[in-house]
Amino acid sequence: AESGEGVLGLVSAFQMAGARRVLASLWRVDDEATRRLMDGLYERMLRPENPLAPADALRESALALRAWKDADGKRPYAAPRYWAAFVAYGR
Repeated sequence: AESGEGVLGLVSAFQMAGARRVLASLWRVDDEATRRLMDGLYERMLRPENPLAPADALRESALALRAWKDADGKRPYAAPRYWAAFVAYGR
């Protein structure tokens, strides 16, 4: 990837190296929000019954993160900056 290509250049480099799918973020994201999102993503992709395709698992995980409430009933990850950065590339 050439300098200045950003995320798409990085995604292309992984795909040229043989990766069939790449999940990338478009901007820096909160570590805890990302951990929760990725836990949900892999849980949905790897469940024995009705596993989801990566893009579908990402969507469901993002929706769950958005709706998640803490002990006080607040939704700390409702803002798009916590869940909208992630994009699934490939099939």
